[in-house]
Amino acid sequence: MKYLIVSVDTEEDMPNWRPEHPVKTSNVLQLPELQKIFTKCNTTPTYLINQPVVEDEESLAVIRMLSTTQKCEIGAHLHSWNTPPLSMEEKNGQATYLNNHNVDIQYEKLSNFTKLFKEKLGKSPTSYRAGRYGFNHDSADILIDLGYRVDSSIAPLMNYTEIGGPDFSRYSLNPFVFSNKSGKHLLEIPITISLLHRFPPWFN
Repeated sequence: MKYLIVSVDTEEDMPNWRPEHPVKTSNVLQLPELQKIFTKCNTTPTYLINQPVVEDEESLAVIRMLSTTQKCEIGAHLHSWNTPPLSMEEKNGQATYLNNHNVDIQYEKLSNFTKLFKEKLGKSPTSYRAGRYGFNHDSADILIDLGYRVDSSIAPLMNYTEIGGPDFSRYSLNPFVFSNKSGKHLLEIPITISLLHRFPPWFN
């Protein structure tokens, strides 16, 4: 049996993939129209929201409406540059990857956002995707500790090291499980970006 899993990175407006100042989240207001398409197709999407979406009351109202009246899931999505605690580079507006931080900073950022998510939506998220795929084994261990059950941060066959990101070139498209020392698990469902975005150079 094959499954189709649909998830939407639900984040601030970023023309040309660059964060804007001041931060805007106007795109989130269009999600109800997108949800109509998912409902028509009998599909249950996962909207993965980040810090600016949770902090904006208008966007948060849309997320709350979707979570209580529509067939969907709300998960977590974290961009390091707008999730406290912020490094000096992040305070200066530099986009960074979570995987480049040490385990203590990763834990602070992930736990801070998870707590904020619960405060605003009344429940803790159980699904997660790292912004710009900034993910490593430390991230997986932290997610397990925080009660997450599913991650989709790995982009198999892709290598983002030239722009400061992780190298996923050795991963396949197949789901697998991360396990920690306590025997707890995190299901990893790699995304299919390598098939839709661009093939790695050696594949041509």
